[in-house]
Amino acid sequence: MQEGQTVSFAPMYVDGPLPWFTKLFAFYLLIVVVLFFIRVVKLVANLRKLREPQEHRVIASRADDVLWVRYHAGVQSLKELAVLTFLLSLLDLAWYTADVFLSVRTAKTVSSAYVLVATCRGLDDFAIGLAFCVVLYLAALLFQIALRHRNTRIVGT
Repeated sequence: MQEGQTVSFAPMYVDGPLPWFTKLFAFYLLIVVVLFFIRVVKLVANLRKLREPQEHRVIASRADDVLWVRYHAGVQSLKELAVLTFLLSLLDLAWYTADVFLSVRTAKTVSSAYVLVATCRGLDDFAIGLAFCVVLYLAALLFQIALRHRNTRIVGT
């Protein structure tokens, strides 16, 4: 080995600003959290309305059916929001990974550590999106169970 030779090291940095689509995805998740809490409060309040006894059962049962359909649509919209969140988190991951691979393609030297770290940074957003999907879907399932329980109690009385 030659003693006078120096090795140059030019690392590729990962700590840059987040891409615009990741910021947009984070803003979308903030909107989803706000919508989720608004819908949960509305559904809980509406489930309490179904629990209250009614004097006129014939009129009340017809109104309860309409209310049940409306509340069921609200629960179904939570499931649809979970699916949309999953698809958008997958799109964010794919776009982020494509940006990483494009930067590697134009680099003079490729570092596998850079590719792994940058891809893992995109996986963080994907994992957060999946966590939101699970919470939304679980809440929708729990509300659906509660609605079915209320519906069988109304039909049974």
